[in-house]
Amino acid sequence: MAPARQPTPCRVLLYMLYLLRIIIFWLVETYVAPPFMFWFWLIATGSRKKALTIEAERLFKRGHFQQALDYYDAIAGEWPDDPSGFEGIGQIYHELGNDKEAKRMELIADCLKEVAEESNDPALQLKTAEAFVNAKLYNFALTYADRAVRLAPNDLDVLRRCALVFRHNRQYNKALSAVKQGLRLAPLDKDLYEQMAINLKGLGRKDDSRRAFSLSKALAKAQESPESREAMEAVIFHFTMAGAQNLGMQLLDEALQKHPNNFDLNLLKGKMFMEQMELVTARDMFLRAVDLNPLSQDAHFLLSRAYSQLNEMRKSHAHQEMAEILTNSKMNSDPMEGGLMIVRGLLKCDQPKNAGDHAESMISQQPKDWRGSFASGLVDRYLGNLPEAITRMHQASKLNPKATAPLIESAWILLQAKKNDAAVDMARKAVAIEPRDPDLRRSLARVLRAAGHPDLAMEEEDMANTFSKRGVDLYD
Repeated sequence: MAPARQPTPCRVLLYMLYLLRIIIFWLVETYVAPPFMFWFWLIATGSRKKALTIEAERLFKRGHFQQALDYYDAIAGEWPDDPSGFEGIGQIYHELGNDKEAKRMELIADCLKEVAEESNDPALQLKTAEAFVNAKLYNFALTYADRAVRLAPNDLDVLRRCALVFRHNRQYNKALSAVKQGLRLAPLDKDLYEQMAINLKGLGRKDDSRRAFSLSKALAKAQESPESREAMEAVIFHFTMAGAQNLGMQLLDEALQKHPNNFDLNLLKGKMFMEQMELVTARDMFLRAVDLNPLSQDAHFLLSRAYSQLNEMRKSHAHQEMAEILTNSKMNSDPMEGGLMIVRGLLKCDQPKNAGDHAESMISQQPKDWRGSFASGLVDRYLGNLPEAITRMHQASKLNPKATAPLIESAWILLQAKKNDAAVDMARKAVAIEPRDPDLRRSLARVLRAAGHPDLAMEEEDMANTFSKRGVDLYD
């Protein structure tokens, strides 16, 4: 059996040095201050990042969380695209019981890993930016928001959200640029105008900011209540003042698609066409408005203006007269008399359907008043429904046997039906009720002349003149 090898002095010295090294490292890790250890690791590794990481991990293992946090903060601050710093911060927050902040740091770390693998995905760039914003690390978010806008310049959602990231960093010009880019894609987005106002305020452009805020509020009201004339006019005014009247028209078109039978919207669109001198289109819109609300003074007045500029003077005068009739009818203490004026005016404006509807309304409101049936008879005559017109006039006469207007109107209807003798008899019945009325005598004269009795007509005209003179003498 061979004798055991005796350790040489050199080998013993090596063992002692190795043991001494272990003791020194233990003493340093246990008792030496972290800053010294950082410089020790820096000299040993030659890398600041590696030195910070080793020291952070060492302190974390020993439970020195606050000191470790300082080192992880340094890593995250100097290498914000490296997830390790944020992962370390997240671990420390978990140990300190702050799970909410820990999750925010973990989300940042996860986003950094994803965006490193797929750097051309604007959604990941935006997600990373918002993860930083959520952790209130706004300055770190800027790089990713910039990339997202560059990668997706036509994505409204990306532009809208990146504008918020820029604004959080007080990068108002960048935010404003993103908002304007978004408005080119969605020019009627009220939230973008509000964002514009906030950024303009941040730039010190207070007047421009107020205008943008006003536009945003007006747009919100118009979109909430598209059938409101006031709300729609307000937003169109704002767009017009901003030199973007076409956007007002676009908003109006969208509202009309949803509410094609809204009177105010049709009238407003007609006014816009009038301002643009598109007269034929304006006329058609006003006609539509009149059909929807035949008792609108504004609609008839505007339609009169449109016809006048189109040189259709007869129609222009008819609708101007109708506007005046509507004003006078409101002041008339007798609603049935006012209603009869309206029916006559509508017929003069070639609006038989609306006239008929108004006549029926008069009958339903006061069925015992002769003027409702009389008005309905006027409509039937206009439409050429002569038998129905005669029937209506008879009904009116039954309701008021002393009313002369139904008899005179019946005479003209009978003349249209080529019943001349019956027409003359009907007109004479009217005169018999009030034989000294010069206007009735003149009406009879016109019927006689139309029936082919000029001599008799002249006699009635002479009688009318005589009664007129006597009436004047009475007042003298």
